Amino acid sequence: MNDRVHRWNDGEDCLVVGSLNDAPFEHGYRLYSERPGDDLWEEIFNADAQIYGGWNVGNGGGRIRATAGVLNAVLPASGVLVFRRL
Repeated sequence: MNDRVHRWNDGEDCLVVGSLNDAPFEHGYRLYSERPGDDLWEEIFNADAQIYGGWNVGNGGGRIRATAGVLNAVLPASGVLVFRRL
């Protein structure tokens, strides 16, 4: 079963990650790409941000690099993050 869906929008790639886990993945959660490569991703939305009443667990709106198709992202408990490929 393939649980990934890829949609294109004018050449922009976004990655939406949701976690229903009771605890955050503060040391990172590995996300594997179907396309191996070293891509740079920017966190553009974090449902756990303080402005939404959350704990600010995430990647600080920063940029993280996928290495050999693996993105190691910090995920909040019961939250959603959105990344944009740069």
